[in-house]
Amino acid sequence: MINQYALKKIIQGVMILSFSLIFLDSFKSAIANENPSNLSQNQEENQKKNPLIGTEWQLMDWTENQALTKENSTIAFQKDALSGSGSCNRYTAGYGVQENAMKVGLIAATRKACTEEIMNQEMLFLGALEGAKIYSINAQGQLQIAYIKQKEIGILKFKK
Repeated sequence: MINQYALKKIIQGVMILSFSLIFLDSFKSAIANENPSNLSQNQEENQKKNPLIGTEWQLMDWTENQALTKENSTIAFQKDALSGSGSCNRYTAGYGVQENAMKVGLIAATRKACTEEIMNQEMLFLGALEGAKIYSINAQGQLQIAYIKQKEIGILKFKK
């Protein structure tokens, strides 16, 4: 018999994959690092409707099997770029959203050295962020980003 935790993870995975497949085809042209002047009128309207623009968030929980250190990761959204702290280093990347679908481009980060624990957390966080597929803001005002990296599915949870 399957336990409730495993069943919950399976259901989350099926939901994430379903949403990813639905939104991915229509989302290809809104990928990260695309010049906003080349966007179609419909995409520009979607960009204006992006509720993430001008917001800043701090990572509070995730589905990784690693506890967060006191140097939590952050993310801030501008019109066509996101940036923040991975726990040790600053990072930036292009991104795009369409409805609840999200695509993050390649992440560029500084190369400051920190403790192994913090560097491991940062590597996992940035890898998860590059795998972003869908996002939502829940009833508590928390940002949730569902990601797929390699064969793992997870959720990043942020607070303002």
